[in-house]
Amino acid sequence: MGLRWTNRNAFTLVELLVVITIIGILAALLVPAIRSGIRRAEITRAMADMHAISAAIKAYFKEYGIMPTPDTNGRRDHTFIGKKGGTSNNPRQQRQIMDILRDVDSPWNPGHSNNPGRIVFLEVPRESMESHGGHDKDGFSYSVADGYFLDPWGNPYVIVMDTDFDGQIGGFNAYLGYASLQQYIQTNSPTGHGTYPGVTVGVMSYGPDPGSVESFLKSW
Repeated sequence: MGLRWTNRNAFTLVELLVVITIIGILAALLVPAIRSGIRRAEITRAMADMHAISAAIKAYFKEYGIMPTPDTNGRRDHTFIGKKGGTSNNPRQQRQIMDILRDVDSPWNPGHSNNPGRIVFLEVPRESMESHGGHDKDGFSYSVADGYFLDPWGNPYVIVMDTDFDGQIGGFNAYLGYASLQQYIQTNSPTGHGTYPGVTVGVMSYGPDPGSVESFLKSW
């Protein structure tokens, strides 16, 4: 009597197709949820970063009675942004503030003159100072040596401080980079013209979708 080999545990083609289809459906359901979870985590990190920057600026003010800026104390509020800020009409770059808060000897803190106590008010995580080969919304790339504090999407946080000491922040103007954001800041301010009474430090992020007001994040 001859032997006949059978394998009752083997999958048929139909069964394999069913399994593949189920895996595909599960992946289609899980991927958006995973992406949404990652985005929520990034937003949470950005909010924590912004509050840390704001707290560091307020601690500096408490120590010295002025804001951590090389030359705008006593002048109207300015918008400190990324490398795009290094222009003749707005030379204010976020790294100027970072160098003072981190006590870095630089052209904006020469000989630690703007932080004579040599106090480190802010520790910036390495991953928050470089875009890992990426570029910000304006096409600029960043490295640790540049000294910028970047949000999770590779854009420098935007900072406005009450440097004219009138008890409010303003001076956002067109340096935010988008007309829609400028209008958002204007129309959503208590005064209706882009000033926020009672707020002395404002830190902002363009969020995961720069240019969209729904994506815009602010610390206050």
